[in-house]
Amino acid sequence: MQERKSFQNNTSSLAERAKRAEIALLEHKLETGVAILERAHKDAGQRVKDLETELAKLRSGSSLSEDLKGAIAEWKAKREEVATLITASKNEFFAQIEQIKAGKTLSQLPKISVPKPPPAPKLKGQFVTQNSPVAPEKSVATVLAMPNAGVIGNRSQPANVLGGFFLPFFIFLKICFTVLFFHQL
Repeated sequence: MQERKSFQNNTSSLAERAKRAEIALLEHKLETGVAILERAHKDAGQRVKDLETELAKLRSGSSLSEDLKGAIAEWKAKREEVATLITASKNEFFAQIEQIKAGKTLSQLPKISVPKPPPAPKLKGQFVTQNSPVAPEKSVATVLAMPNAGVIGNRSQPANVLGGFFLPFFIFLKICFTVLFFHQL
């Protein structure tokens, strides 16, 4: 009888530990995914501020000011889309956490993940503010400049960034191993 009671206590404590681990896993997936989305939300907000600053410096009625207004609207829409993704992800994860607390296991529930940030708006050109070294208080709106890597949706890296470092390193390693190999013979 004592052995059976001990077994039941052990089983229930293991089940509770498994439940806490599954909840912790979902919370971690949510936290890391939402952090990426929050960064994208912040980046989009900064892009809107930069474009609004440029718009304030331009004369109204110019074609560039109309392009800037369109770009601002696109980035605001993208920011709202990211905010919606954050809210939807939190709701979906919290619903699964509640189901686990109610007794279901993670394997009984559909797999979920936090979506990646949406791509950057497709515009005629990207507007980037740049400070001039001659007159730092003035900035210039540059058209057709690609946003930096890490900005919403831009996952491309400049060509040969990794190859520029790793290729010479691997050649160096190959030479070292060759010298060591022939030195031992």
